[in-house]
Amino acid sequence: MLADEGVLLLPDLHELRERLVGLRFPDGVTAVREHEAWLGHEAMLAPDVDGDHLHPLWPLIVGMRGMGTSVSELCELVGKRPDDAIMFGELEINQITPLVVAMVYTVRGEIRDVVRRTGRRAGVFDVVTFELELCPPSGAVAATVTNSFVFVRRT
Repeated sequence: MLADEGVLLLPDLHELRERLVGLRFPDGVTAVREHEAWLGHEAMLAPDVDGDHLHPLWPLIVGMRGMGTSVSELCELVGKRPDDAIMFGELEINQITPLVVAMVYTVRGEIRDVVRRTGRRAGVFDVVTFELELCPPSGAVAATVTNSFVFVRRT
């Protein structure tokens, strides 16, 4: 939003919360192929994992790959302005069952919260928290991933 002087205004927090909290992403699907699992485990310096099971960090990657909304689309939803910065915030992974190589997972996601904070060094920033559920073909939830992205609002 532009002010009369051509300065970009902060998105209205009340409007952001009303529009975004509870917003579901389109369902997405993804699978980790065998060579990707090998490369990922090698990059993570992970020990050999039990057979076809993926390392416990994989729910983050599977969730982000299959979340049905790109980071660019999320930025647009949140009203990221050209001078705003985006950072990865907090992460919580709740793995119920190990993920399996080559299994197709449906990823369901929803924005859980939007809060505005002010920091001494960063200034004004919005924290957008979303949760992703990873479901194999059985439909049971194999893992949930809760992420927050921090949008630093440059003034």
